[in-house]
Amino acid sequence: MGEYDYLLELYPNNIPVAEAAKVMGKPACFVQYGLENGTLPFGCCVKNKQCAFHIAPVAFVRYMEGSRELPLRDLIDAVAEKTAKETVREMNQQKKES
Repeated sequence: MGEYDYLLELYPNNIPVAEAAKVMGKPACFVQYGLENGTLPFGCCVKNKQCAFHIAPVAFVRYMEGSRELPLRDLIDAVAEKTAKETVREMNQQKKES
């Protein structure tokens, strides 16, 4: 097991920004800004009413282990899954409110 593999068990779907920042030894705003402007290749920021951050666990671990190659398929799959779940949640909420 690698040094950061524990993150895959603790956060199988999304690493919280605060946890990623702690692991990197940076403030949370560093991670948020890096995701927002695309300079950190392990996640993304989706702007709606608020910014929603997603950090793909496999991509983050690879980044921390020194790989600067973007595991694009993993990132795309993770973002698509999160977006689908959030869309369903929002639709269900709208149904309840109507």
